[in-house]
Amino acid sequence: MRARRSFVTAFAVIVSLLLPGSATAAQAWVGSWTTSMMTSTTTDITVPSYTVRSAAHISVGGSQVRLRLSNRYGEKAAAIGHVTASLGGGPAANQAPKSLSFGGKRAVSIPAGGEVLSDPLAMAVSPGADVLVSIHVTASPKQVTYHRSAKQDSFIATDSADHAADTSGAAFTKKTGSWYFMTALDVQSPSASRSVATLGDSITDGAGSTYGNHRYPDVLARRLLSLPANQQRGVLNAGIGGNMVLKDGANGQAAITRVRWDVLQRTGVRTVILLEGINDIRRAGTPPTAAELTAGYRKIIDAARAKGVRVLGGTLLPFKGSNKWSEALEKTRTDVNAWVRTSGAFDAVVDFDAVMRDPGDPQKMRATHSTTDWLHPNNTGYEAMGKAVDLAKL
Repeated sequence: MRARRSFVTAFAVIVSLLLPGSATAAQAWVGSWTTSMMTSTTTDITVPSYTVRSAAHISVGGSQVRLRLSNRYGEKAAAIGHVTASLGGGPAANQAPKSLSFGGKRAVSIPAGGEVLSDPLAMAVSPGADVLVSIHVTASPKQVTYHRSAKQDSFIATDSADHAADTSGAAFTKKTGSWYFMTALDVQSPSASRSVATLGDSITDGAGSTYGNHRYPDVLARRLLSLPANQQRGVLNAGIGGNMVLKDGANGQAAITRVRWDVLQRTGVRTVILLEGINDIRRAGTPPTAAELTAGYRKIIDAARAKGVRVLGGTLLPFKGSNKWSEALEKTRTDVNAWVRTSGAFDAVVDFDAVMRDPGDPQKMRATHSTTDWLHPNNTGYEAMGKAVDLAKL
């Protein structure tokens, strides 16, 4: 009888792990927001101690949150005295901020080159909400780890006092367009159990879009949130302006390197959309051949599949009319796109080029979809890109 009870108990545990909506499945963490960290060349941080307040516009919601902080590019440890989370998108919190802990303690030291993950915090957040994160830094590295182009405002209190729990925005007198230290936010979701990462350069990062979450990953996130709850996915934006597939640059390490932490170490990632390579093609000096660039794609695909992550390949957008376009570089782009479409290397293809090119001049972006630099989409272009992703492939 005891053996039979043990078998029944074990069977019940297995069923609870498999069934969506079960008590155990409800405890799953999923990535809801991320940004990729960059080497800070010029930042708005000029004092050794301060409080910075920034909003993370999340995708899926949940009943608890946890925050990941990064000091990847700091030359020394970053001493953090207090971190809070609340709801709101500006300098003032919409509700009383709640303190996060790290290993049961309020203060935490982030080692140079490292990251820390907070303890879970009971905090109900709705899908598409802005989670306001305030970080009191008591001893800052000179090389501050950040993401330069947030496409939204963050706020800094430049005195040394702890303003993380302030409900007023009065102390936050300095405004910046960057995110500092915070790199990922997870939620404990009752339904969503996986996330989609978008790996790319400034086009994934949303250059050319306006404030208000108009990047193509934002469009994709809103489309996914319109699905039934058990089909929803978190969307994680791992774009960095100026980034390249093969070569490190002033704005961050090459995609073949950073994919390991910016995508494959993020919570719940099961699919990545790769859209990158135009900066490699346009770079100064001798640009890579199509074969060299697609060999880089293969490295990213191999790294992802080793972790059980599917990879969707995005075709490169037209860039005729931009300041570095040439017939030779155009041939490299079209050769790369032909490989993306026909090689079978990817689990699926997102043909961004097809929806963005001008039918009358396929080497050029549609005028209605492009900014004046003919390299970056505008809000209309990003809307078209976000709608080009087949949700069934995710």
